[in-house]
Amino acid sequence: MNMKIWHAVEVEIARVGETAATTQLWAMNTTGLEVSEDAADFVTLRAYFDAEPDVEKLRQNILNNLKLIDLPEFALRRVEASTIADQDWMSEWKKGWEPLLIGQRLVIAPSWKLDQVPQLTDAAGRIIIQIDPGMAFGTGTHETTRGCLELLEHYWPLETESASLLDVGTGTGILAIAALKLFLASTKSDEENTKKKPDASPLREPSCDFVDGIIFENCRITAFDVDPEAIEVARENAEINGVADAIEIEVNKLSSYAGQEFDVVLANLTADVIIPLAADFPAAMKPQGILIVSGILLEQGDDVKSALSAQHFNLLEEKPDGEWASMAFRLGV
Repeated sequence: MNMKIWHAVEVEIARVGETAATTQLWAMNTTGLEVSEDAADFVTLRAYFDAEPDVEKLRQNILNNLKLIDLPEFALRRVEASTIADQDWMSEWKKGWEPLLIGQRLVIAPSWKLDQVPQLTDAAGRIIIQIDPGMAFGTGTHETTRGCLELLEHYWPLETESASLLDVGTGTGILAIAALKLFLASTKSDEENTKKKPDASPLREPSCDFVDGIIFENCRITAFDVDPEAIEVARENAEINGVADAIEIEVNKLSSYAGQEFDVVLANLTADVIIPLAADFPAAMKPQGILIVSGILLEQGDDVKSALSAQHFNLLEEKPDGEWASMAFRLGV
């Protein structure tokens, strides 16, 4: 029996030109893509293929893309091909994934690196979210997901008697899962404070929702995507993280949530998707609600802000990260 051989291509490119390479790797039908961010200004992409790819064609296509976005050819440092025996495929693929500290309270880790989390500096007390890389977008390693998570940590959970959150285009479900775990951690903290002060009243009226033996109070989290495959991935990740029964995960569209008045809406998409949706966001939100958007290239930021400003959104915060920006807005009355 012949052993299957996988073909790998490594691309080292400037961070600002990462999308110039990733779009071409996906166009050439890569079966998987991992990103290593060891250098400050450059990233290394490793893509896997069933058949041997045309490396020179790939190199030229990336250079053409760089030219389109006014980046010099030296932004592409190298494109190298290699082969990997089938028995080594999984171990090689997993090497590129490490636990990732995000913000002040979160750590994202694949299942095969969970045991390393306690050894990380500053990991104590952080909320662990297990995400195994799959077909859907959003593992925490990309600037857009990371920016969304950092803003989520800042603006959620709310210090109110109830809270609701909508995750638009959920992908892996990482944002919705993080939102629920942040809420549960906040609830635990409230309960501990109440136990310390017997005369204190609870901040929230308990509901009948139940997760991992912990009653959490008046919290609704809904996640949707237009892609059924992404929804399956999100449901699997919610199950792995023990929150499958606490998050509404469904195939749907934003307009279906009109009138439901969510406190917080997350949209880690792209500018060309966010801008057409700008008029639909307010209908799904409470007055003064928070909208967090990401997947926006820096040069597209003004267009996104203009589109949302026209719908009475006021910019609260903008977080640039490499060539990307994440933003938080408040909906005006």
